Parts: sequence; C-alpha cells; structure tokens
Amino acid sequence: MIQIRDLTNEELKEAVMLKITSWSEELNGVAENQINFDEEYQFFLDWKKNEKEANDLRTLIGVFEDGHLLGCAFASLADIYDCEENGIELNGLWIYPFARNRKLSLTLIDYILNVYMPLGMEKMIVYSHRYAPSNSFYHHLGGNIIKYDLQMHGKLEVDIFEFDLEALKKNIVSKLENHQSLEDSNAYL
Repeated sequence: MIQIRDLTNEELKEAVMLKITSWSEELNGVAENQINFDEEYQFFLDWKKNEKEANDLRTLIGVFEDGHLLGCAFASLADIYDCEENGIELNGLWIYPFARNRKLSLTLIDYILNVYMPLGMEKMIVYSHRYAPSNSFYHHLGGNIIKYDLQMHGKLEVDIFEFDLEALKKNIVSKLENHQSLEDSNAYL
C-alpha cells in the first residue's frame, strides 16, 4: 500500500542519498556532482528545524510502499525574488528509477498542493536544469518558464517554471484519475 508522510530524520538520510544519486542524472553530464552527504543532510535537518524563525512552512515528505521509500519531495514558501506573493517552491522531487512510471511524482505534488493551497497559495516555482530529464516533466505539467538562471560557474542553464496552482491541481487530478481508470480496466484482463 502506498503511503505519503513526513520523513523522520533517519528516513531523511535515505532521501538525501536519493537526491545525491539523482543529481548526477539531473546534471546530465553538463557538470560534476559535488554534493557532500554530511553537508546536505545537515542542511536539511537545519532547514526543517529553522522553519519558524525563517517565517516559512517547509515540507519534507516521502512516498512509501510496505515501509520502503520510493521517492521524496521537499517544498517551502517561495522567496519574494521568485514569486511576489502567495507562492510555494518545489525544492526537490526525486523518485527511485525502479519506482518510476507509477504516477508517484504526481501524487507527491498533489499532496504538497493539499498542504499549501488551503493557506491561500496560488503559484508554484520549480527550478529545473534545462537538459535534465525532469525538465520535460514540468513542461508536460503545464509550467511556464518565467526566467532562467546560470549556475555552477555558468555551466548549468536552469529554467525557472511557474505554475498556477488551481490549473496544476486540475491537471494532476485528471492525470491521476486517468491512471486509476487504466489500472481498474486492466484488472479485468
């Protein structure tokens, strides 16, 4: 059974390792993966612990099946630099390769929307490396590129997507319902 919930500190370690291994795929050979596990893990421990003093709402969730982590997503309120007001940022979304093509990314984003939309959030910002496999996923979800950034000493072009949360929610619900309909019809084959 699929379950989505907040990550424990121990589970966060696995999520950070998933991020590190996924990062090489995201960089797509354009730059070298230089993420240090200890530094990254401590960053996210502090990031979550300091949310109140940063006047933020930070979400670190995992999707589990039979107690095993399949993927994770991190989100927070967006910086004014990215979104003038009422915005969130999808800070990370990673799914193990063996668990892909099961709509888990959509399920995690939907969960995040259910956390932030009741608070009046209207936009979502996502940074995605231009040549990363995930870039096409965000295009497919209807994201609009509002600007781009150069990172890693100018080697890495990053598209900054903006989503209208109402439109994104409708799109995700539709995709999840269509997926469920296909699964239900295949159950009779």
